[in-house]
Amino acid sequence: MGSDSVGSLKLLMTCRSFDLVIFDMDGTLVDTPIDFAGIRKRLGIPPQKGILEYIDSLEKADRKEKMSELGRLELEAAARSRLSADSVEIIAELFRRGIACALLTRNSRRSMQCVLNRFTELRFHCTKSRDDFPPKPHPDSVRNICTELGIAPERTLVVGDYYYDIHSAKQAGAYAALLCRDSAAPEYAAYADWIISELQEIRSILSGAVFAGDPE
Repeated sequence: MGSDSVGSLKLLMTCRSFDLVIFDMDGTLVDTPIDFAGIRKRLGIPPQKGILEYIDSLEKADRKEKMSELGRLELEAAARSRLSADSVEIIAELFRRGIACALLTRNSRRSMQCVLNRFTELRFHCTKSRDDFPPKPHPDSVRNICTELGIAPERTLVVGDYYYDIHSAKQAGAYAALLCRDSAAPEYAAYADWIISELQEIRSILSGAVFAGDPE
């Protein structure tokens, strides 16, 4: 197995005590059929630019038009989303343990609410979208949730499937778990505190377990 694969990564974790877990939405708790490459092409966004960041750099009229179109495409995808494996179970377990749960997404509040309305089994103490404050990777997206719930960043775990999740967590002083389902770990995985292949592995993080893949 290649050195860059999830299975070959070996991470020894010390026991951490967490009071809050912040989850990403798309690609983490739900599988959303959103075509980012298609969105970039439709909106004329260069591949090296973040979608939200590029739109935000435009003149007001153009920005409003493209953000409206992005919101429409997100809402369509949210209406076709499906629950990811173990998402309901892991959140239910966190509630049983008395650990707060939050949802943090770069999506609009409308598309986030569409997902929450469809999957009422997903329960949170706090839900935030890009409409609430600067979106990930800005660290204030994580810090503001911690402040609202009265929980320190160092007692917070952020779980997501992309660089934005890892960067916002680390810059805010929180811990980060990168979810890599059936894929090689990207370069930015080195910045994560944990690398997991499925949500149920959060249980091992909470218990301070050792993750060991194939020998190097």
